[in-house]
Amino acid sequence: KFAPCPCLTGSLHTLIITYLHLLDHISREVSRMARVKDTMRRKNVAMSWNSSASWPAQDVGAGSAGMKPKSSSNGFATSSWIARILAVFFSLAGLVWHLHGRGDPHIGQEKKSNAKKKAEMGRLVFGTNKHFDKTAANVLQAIRDGGYTHIVSCGRHANYNEEGSGEGIRQALQGSAVSSREDLFLQTCFVADTNPDYDKTWSPATTSDTATSDLTISQKVRLSVESSLKNLNTTYLDVVLYHNLKSKIDPYEKIREAWSELEKFVDQGTVRYLGLTNVHDLDFLQRFHSDVRVKPTILQNRFHANRQFNVPLRSFIREHNLTWQAFWILTGNGGTVGGPVAKDIAKNYNVTPQQVIFAFVLSLGATPMIGSATAQHLRQDMDVTSELLSQEDRIRFAEALGKPDLVEM
Repeated sequence: KFAPCPCLTGSLHTLIITYLHLLDHISREVSRMARVKDTMRRKNVAMSWNSSASWPAQDVGAGSAGMKPKSSSNGFATSSWIARILAVFFSLAGLVWHLHGRGDPHIGQEKKSNAKKKAEMGRLVFGTNKHFDKTAANVLQAIRDGGYTHIVSCGRHANYNEEGSGEGIRQALQGSAVSSREDLFLQTCFVADTNPDYDKTWSPATTSDTATSDLTISQKVRLSVESSLKNLNTTYLDVVLYHNLKSKIDPYEKIREAWSELEKFVDQGTVRYLGLTNVHDLDFLQRFHSDVRVKPTILQNRFHANRQFNVPLRSFIREHNLTWQAFWILTGNGGTVGGPVAKDIAKNYNVTPQQVIFAFVLSLGATPMIGSATAQHLRQDMDVTSELLSQEDRIRFAEALGKPDLVEM
């Protein structure tokens, strides 16, 4: 089934009109050339007749009447109309080819768009959770020494210092650790409700304490985006995630209202992409993805056994080409990382157990969030690739995590 795409209607009309104008011009030019040729032929015939009285007058008259040129002219006109019909046909055929397979007019575009977004994002991302007063120094180090360009912060989250992230980014740009803002991918989040610190001001217009509990969700979103722009010293945000606290998903309509407001920032170009965090409910994702206009690009979830390591969501993530951003990798799996299997695999590859789990996560198609505060570990983690582990070692590691079906056969 071919779904109509209203945005192409004007383009199709313009294409057909352009074709017709072009072919009409060609037709007129060919007809003009035919008339010139016919005139020259008549002159030649007349000259021949004047020099040869033996030619029958009716023959000369027939020639001068232009029977053949008339037939030629009709042939050109007929060809012109055939060409016009073919032009329309091929224009429509081109449109059908363009729409082929797009039962949902958004899915094809969405997959291509998300593929582009993935190319812009980091293979590994640097997270600033609980870096607190060292956030600026650690962000600068991650960019300068580790080569990280995808920086993750969060507005109005008790564990994040977004202003510190902005300061680290400013220093990195000032010190030429990165050439321009466009070379960075800045990610933040919107938190609708959190701890008591939430009621302290986060408006860029004032430094006094201002209660925000009475604001609507839409007002909170606008305030959050404005604050993040100021904190990160930027005129635009690459992605904003709607942040659900831990495993509890906010009420559906509340998220929709916030998302609708965030979509306006996308329309303006202030925010490029949107995403969700802490969503492990497949039914919710399917419904939400179907309902919203701007589709989520990133799904940021914990990599942990009590979330089934995202296995139930795997098909959905692939179908819509989402970026699965995995966090809590080391903290949530410390027993496995420090266990005998991880150590044995690490020894075989001459890497650290931490590199083993990051390589394993990459091999699943996920993007690991790295939070190391040392330059050595940042570089070690950046050196990891998804191809590091053999299939046999991937299976061993999945079994050590207690989730053998993590590795697909």
